[in-house]
Amino acid sequence: MVTLEQQIGAKLVFLMPKGSYTFEVQAHLHDDYGLCFALVHDGNSYQDAQLVNTQFTDTVLEEILSLLYLLQAQKKYGDWRQCQITINADKHVQFNFSQMLCNADPNGDDALLDDIRAFVMGDLGSEISTNVISVEFDYHINMLFALALNYATGSNGIEKNPQLAAYYFKSLIRCETVTLAAYYNWVALESGSEHYIDVCEFSLLELLQRELKSDLAALYVLGLMHQSGYETLQPNIQQAMHYYQHAASLGCTLAKLRVEDLYLDYMIEVNKSVATINHKIRFNGFK
Repeated sequence: MVTLEQQIGAKLVFLMPKGSYTFEVQAHLHDDYGLCFALVHDGNSYQDAQLVNTQFTDTVLEEILSLLYLLQAQKKYGDWRQCQITINADKHVQFNFSQMLCNADPNGDDALLDDIRAFVMGDLGSEISTNVISVEFDYHINMLFALALNYATGSNGIEKNPQLAAYYFKSLIRCETVTLAAYYNWVALESGSEHYIDVCEFSLLELLQRELKSDLAALYVLGLMHQSGYETLQPNIQQAMHYYQHAASLGCTLAKLRVEDLYLDYMIEVNKSVATINHKIRFNGFK
């Protein structure tokens, strides 16, 4: 289970451009004027409308807003809330929540909102109190895995979202520590299965046990392991084809595509062999 801060932090780390040194989000909340955002990426600052062109998703922004509202409900600090989220190159995530001293008349003219935006973005100077709450943690790949699982199952207060879960699991496939589990859950989601693996690492024995129950995701992953070789398993295309065909027969579209790819590769090799033989025959015929 991940906290709301860890959930947001995991997504921001995931969205952090490769090679970045610092990634900072500044969010400012007021009951009457909604939410103002600023993004600082390696020293370059972006504000509000410019965020539309960034990698932020509506979901991330909504969760930051929920976090600020939650803080507002729990702590009587006044009307304004500030949340500063900073991520460094080591994926250390820090949340700083603080009170902002700014009183504005909601019945004022239209220029008032511009003044407020300028204030929260720092153009009018800082008037933040010393009342600060800090939450820090070091991001680990397990956080994103747990978050993806929550989206897959609709657990721990997170609304079920199979598409987003599949997106995160697929992105985790490149991470060595969670590759097989991510592959398994991605295939399960893409195939409409309700069976998931809730741990990042699991054994070949568990996969084989799931295979006996005609678990299509397990069959697909076993096919991958035999196709490429994994730990003690040597590459074995025939065995891989066996697992893929079984998974395909159970409705796994991804496995069906693998079967087609392997068959196409086989036909290419056959054609190459036939072409070589014909070439030898033609060559010998001219002697």
